[in-house]
Amino acid sequence: METIKTLASGIDIIGKRYHVCLLDGEGKHPRYYHGRVDTVFAQNKLIGYLSPSYSVLIVESALALILLSSLGERRVTIKEEDEHYRVWQKAGIARGDAMARFAALLLYEQLIAPKQLTEKEKRELLATEWERTLARVSRIERAHEIIGEIQGGNNAPALYDESLRLLQQAQDDPLAAEITGPEYSTDPDDNSFLAKVVRALSKKR
Repeated sequence: METIKTLASGIDIIGKRYHVCLLDGEGKHPRYYHGRVDTVFAQNKLIGYLSPSYSVLIVESALALILLSSLGERRVTIKEEDEHYRVWQKAGIARGDAMARFAALLLYEQLIAPKQLTEKEKRELLATEWERTLARVSRIERAHEIIGEIQGGNNAPALYDESLRLLQQAQDDPLAAEITGPEYSTDPDDNSFLAKVVRALSKKR
């Protein structure tokens, strides 16, 4: 997977001191720095650590607002103390450097760009989706046949068992009820896989 240019960092605050963790472009090799949160010198030093390409995840605080003003909202993510940092602490993450690194790793995961699919992967994905759609259509067709047989007086137990099985499959596949036929048609002599799917779907319109 590839990462975007922005790097990830995390900040925790204990008392009047901040703990910042900087990760490299692969989310590894953490570097830690510390300083006071209540002096302009220490605040500017922290901004220097984060410039020019680090985004940061930080606990809600006056320091978070300072970074938000200096770095901009696109680079600063603020998490509530009670809803996030204390929850992570209860889960076993120690406050300080360990929490700063945990926050940096969380942010790093958010900054990872999704892998671009190759043409082969796109074709395989499309083929899989068509196969799933065709299977849904087959179930719908069979369900219509069963309804007709039952309405025609066929009370065979096996028919009801099959109808229950199809009903269970439909419940497990919420998209089955949303299938609609496409807005185009194909040559009736075209026996390609795509043409067969289109004709099958068109029957359900």
